[in-house]
Amino acid sequence: MQAVQFAEHGDRDVIEYGEYPDPEVDRNEVLVDIKAAALNHLDIWTRRGMPGIDLEMPHIPGSDGAGVVEDVGEDVTRFEEGDHVALSAGVGDLRMDDPTLDPRFHIIGEHVTGVHSEYAAIPEDNLIPVPDHVDWSVAGSSSLVFQTAWRMLIERADLEADGY
Repeated sequence: MQAVQFAEHGDRDVIEYGEYPDPEVDRNEVLVDIKAAALNHLDIWTRRGMPGIDLEMPHIPGSDGAGVVEDVGEDVTRFEEGDHVALSAGVGDLRMDDPTLDPRFHIIGEHVTGVHSEYAAIPEDNLIPVPDHVDWSVAGSSSLVFQTAWRMLIERADLEADGY
């Protein structure tokens, strides 16, 4: 498959577009044919290199994306071939009040392979169903920025409906 990737940290000149091995779907993963993916500032920070994050190179960035389910792992129960999905990039223990405090917490595209590629194998728990009428550019660009805004307004600032 074709993918945006970099083999070392640096400025824009380290970015390449070329062949990358096709992803293999694990038991709990969904193979997504990526139709749209957005550039988030996190992708720039990841490319430049962030202290404490040691990436496997070459690295495919991309924490925002959407597409069509191409295949599912044997343990996947929520999605089937042809479904439209969007990525929810944070991976942590969802049973915790704050999954970001899970020591294993990571972000798809930052810590592990992202979605700036033709195909991506994504854990089932990190996919959101998208109605067929939603444009790919909207579905592929909104989840991480909306999650960040939600977290800041609702969880950090304790904003509530009608709670002036």
